[in-house]
Amino acid sequence: MIRKILFLFLIALSFAGYGRQQSDTLLITPSTAFFANYNLLNKLRLDSIQQAVPLPYNEFVQTYIEKYVARKDLISKMLGLSEYYFPVFEKALRTHNIPDELKYLPIVESEMDPLAISRSGAKGLWQFMEGTARGYGLKIDGLEDQRKDPVRASYAAAAYLKDAYAQFGDWLLTLAAYNVGTGTVRRAIAKYGTRDYWALRPNLPKQAQHYIPSFIAALYTMKHANELQIIARPSPLMGKLDSILVSSRVSLKELAAVLEIPEQLIATLNPAYRNNMIYADSLKTKKILLPAFSPNKYAAVFDILNRADTVRNLLPRIDQSLLAINAERLPAQSVQMHIVAKGENLNQIALKYKISVEQLKTFNNLKVGTLSIGQQLQIPGFTAKMAIAIQDQPAGGK
Repeated sequence: MIRKILFLFLIALSFAGYGRQQSDTLLITPSTAFFANYNLLNKLRLDSIQQAVPLPYNEFVQTYIEKYVARKDLISKMLGLSEYYFPVFEKALRTHNIPDELKYLPIVESEMDPLAISRSGAKGLWQFMEGTARGYGLKIDGLEDQRKDPVRASYAAAAYLKDAYAQFGDWLLTLAAYNVGTGTVRRAIAKYGTRDYWALRPNLPKQAQHYIPSFIAALYTMKHANELQIIARPSPLMGKLDSILVSSRVSLKELAAVLEIPEQLIATLNPAYRNNMIYADSLKTKKILLPAFSPNKYAAVFDILNRADTVRNLLPRIDQSLLAINAERLPAQSVQMHIVAKGENLNQIALKYKISVEQLKTFNNLKVGTLSIGQQLQIPGFTAKMAIAIQDQPAGGK
């Protein structure tokens, strides 16, 4: 009964608006036409969240709203992942003056999976094709694929959106261009003589016809998750993270085993590195993210980050050029001195420098565990520069 009353009320409003029309006819568009599964509440909700990007309500959008609402498990997962990724997206979009609403685009593109690969070869959260990615400064080689790097790919996506909007001056056409390319949209505009996405839509490739309604529906569902009784599923990415700077060759698989965490988790935190291997040296360090780990694992992690031989049998066999890299020797470790103060013991000193007591004893050739005030201890300099910065969640910086 309430829906019927609201429906009749909307019809009355439509006729009121009709009376104010200067023309003799009422223009019917996908945004204003009624249809079988019309939902006034969905329309009002969409109207309430519209900002820079037009969010019209029509039968195509309604269809996708129904699809997303039916997949509460997906939206629940997206809500959890958004706590990790949205700050990254927001910073990149803000840098290029792109509307905040476009942070929902990776839900449509990849379901916010940095490891996602499409049938056409697009990769990462923002699903870049290789040529476009290179054109926007993303590095792709045998060691790294920065299309999968959440931060770098987000800045590249924001730059692309900025360039596309400069061409079309319309956010829906810009989104269509992101999906099928600026050339396809430009040719469709020239052929059919309109810059209205909804008028142009039937003449665009099928994927672009579904892309914008899907985006609008995804944004709607995420924004109104509470009203739709969808609760965020906690993401394992949201725990405390250790950011570690490495300057040696490192196996993420070995790190996962030592830390007793799923290999998939460490791969998702460090998605740009191919074959779960990091190739770095003292002149070109790399950053990795790990779930925060306890001090009793420092020694094992330090071991992996500083062994030259651990990766000899892990090199991708298909990339023989990497064997030359493997033959290089690691630079000698630098040494830091520590002077023992009153009341200090080996456990405290080891904890301070994030190494094990056994390492400290071995490095200083200590046979016993007692120390004397003023005694000088050599602290192995971290070739892997294991500077551990605890962070509640990643900062969206390059």
